[in-house]
Order: sequence, then C-alpha cells, then structure tokens
Amino acid sequence: MKKHKKIILTILVLFAIFSIASATIYSYKPLYYKIYPFDRIKGTVSITINGKPATIDSNSFTCSRDSKEHVSVSSNDDGSINFSTKGGSYGIYFFKLLLNNNSISKELPAKIIYFNYYNRFWYNVANVDIHFDIKKKSDKWITKTTEKDTVLNQNTFKTYTENLSSTDDLSSLQQNTP
Repeated sequence: MKKHKKIILTILVLFAIFSIASATIYSYKPLYYKIYPFDRIKGTVSITINGKPATIDSNSFTCSRDSKEHVSVSSNDDGSINFSTKGGSYGIYFFKLLLNNNSISKELPAKIIYFNYYNRFWYNVANVDIHFDIKKKSDKWITKTTEKDTVLNQNTFKTYTENLSSTDDLSSLQQNTP
C-alpha cells in the first residue's frame, strides 16, 4: 500500500510542477512568444475588381524568404484566401499572387501582384489582412491596398493593430521585388 501511495504522490508532484511551469511560460509573454511553435505570420488576402469580389485560387499564392517558398493556403467561401507561414526570421517576406483565375477580369493588364511583409522581430507573431480594391479610372487601373496588421510591441509584448492604406497604379504592383 505504501508503494502505491508513493507512486501517486510522485505523479501528483510532477503534475503540479509541470502545471506551474506551463502557466509561468504562458503568462510570461517574452518567453511564450520566443518558443511559439505555430506559424508566426498568418492572414487573409481578398480582391475586388470594379466593386465585385474576385475569387482567388489558393494555388496562385506563394511566399518566399531566402529563396525558399513556404506557405500554407486555403480558400474561403467569399473568394478570399487564408495563408500562414513559419515566419521565424527578421526581415522581408515576399508574396506573389497570380491573377489567372476566370473570375478575375480579363481586362486587367496585370497578371501578377507582388507585395511584401516586413517582419520586425524574429519572434514576432502577426496577423496580416490585405485587401486589393482594383478599379478602372480614365483608362488606368488603380488599386487601393488596405492592410491591417496585428503585431507584438517589442517592449510590452502586447499586440496592437496598424491600419495601412495606399493607392497606386496597378502596374506598380507588378514589379518583382525579390
């Protein structure tokens, strides 16, 4: 009987130590984000052309960093896509979106859109939502890009949201930046 009590007590003590250690790691944000085991850069990409939503093919989206391509992509019911990549490096991540889907206007001069995401810290965990609103104005294709980034503050390790917006000629997004 004593042997069973010792085994049960040992298991309870180990469980208590493991629980306390787990709670400490999770509540201490600098450590939690530095050992974060999931994809660090996630997001959604959507496109509207002349006010109509366009369907993005999940096979037409790529991400590269250091000449390696690595991205998981899934399609949504609304035509947008979700993406995620490991993102464990400081610097620029290059994304490429092929506009070769039948639901995307054949009038568009651009067949590829390039954009990038700057990862501020190697341990950063970010949610990036990007929307391209493409319209034809005076024989020129204009795109308004809206980006919402939810990232970590370096000092407090609390997340904050940045809303970025720019309006460009569509041809400027065709330039291959990598």
